[in-house]
Parts: sequence; C-alpha cells; structure tokens
Amino acid sequence: MPVRTDMDAVLERAIRVIAEDRGASMGDIAARVGVSRATLTRLFSTREGMIDAMGRRILAHCEEVLEEARLAVAPVDEALAVLVRNYDVLAQLWSVVYVDADVLGVAELSDAADAVVERITAFVVRGQREGLFRTDMPAMWLASTLCSLAECAWELVGEGGMGERQAPDYLAKLLLDGARP
Repeated sequence: MPVRTDMDAVLERAIRVIAEDRGASMGDIAARVGVSRATLTRLFSTREGMIDAMGRRILAHCEEVLEEARLAVAPVDEALAVLVRNYDVLAQLWSVVYVDADVLGVAELSDAADAVVERITAFVVRGQREGLFRTDMPAMWLASTLCSLAECAWELVGEGGMGERQAPDYLAKLLLDGARP
C-alpha cells in the first residue's frame, strides 16, 4: 500500500517524531515519516512552517475536544469521559505544543496551549467543587497529571505497549483512583 503524502497524513506522523525528538531535522523527520525530503519540503517549505502547521492542527483538535466536552456546563464525569476518550489530542498538546516557546520557537502557539491548559485547570477546579477530583492537591497539578497521563498512554499505544481502546479507561482510573490496588 502506498504511503499517503497529503499534508494531514504527514503532519499526523510528524507529530510523533517531534514529540520524541524536538530537535529532529527535516531530513530526520522525512525519513521517520516515510517520505522523501523533497516531498516534505514540497508540503512545508521550512521546518518552522511545519512546526507552525503542526501546532495549529493540534490546537484546532484541542478546541474541538474542549467544545465537545463542554467543560463549563456538562456533568463533570461526562466531560472527563470526553477528555480521556480523546487522550491523543491532550498528549499531543502536552508533548509538542505545551513546551517552552524557545524549544519550538512559536510563542503564539505556546500561549494558545497555555490557554487550553487553563481551561482544563478551571474544569478541574469545578470537578473539585463537585466532588469528582481530590481537593488536597492543586488543580493545576491535577490538570497537568491528566495531560501527562494522556501523553504516557499515547506513547504506550504508539509503541504497542497498550491497546488503543484500553488507554482511556486506564487513564481515568489512574487519575481518579491512583495507583493503589
């Protein structure tokens, strides 16, 4: 079967490459994505352009997930279910976009990622008030934990260490119940 070389397919695969190696060159990315450097350059004339497109794609997906979750109004457990079902989007946000602007060089995207994490943190505060989340831990810590667990699940699924359908349940159980038996 031929490798798809449309922009979305290449971005999808390149996101994982950048998550694993933020310093990957265009040549490295092309090789790991399975396209020629010429194809990658045809799609994205510069690495910065590719990173920008990648970040915008991830942020657009985050916005879709946050809208679907209705974080401010949906029952907290239902909103959480939407977030964990879409763990891959949170993982990509956390591992690719929500890093120091100096790492990827796109301050606007880092600022937008901060806003997404702030919305998730506000959701956690609401969940704490409504009794779903622990109140003895800072909301930002719990929001960060959710995103970190999502990143871990995404990596494990990508490496074949966890089934894609298992990830949301494991993520929710670990977030809500901890690691104790």
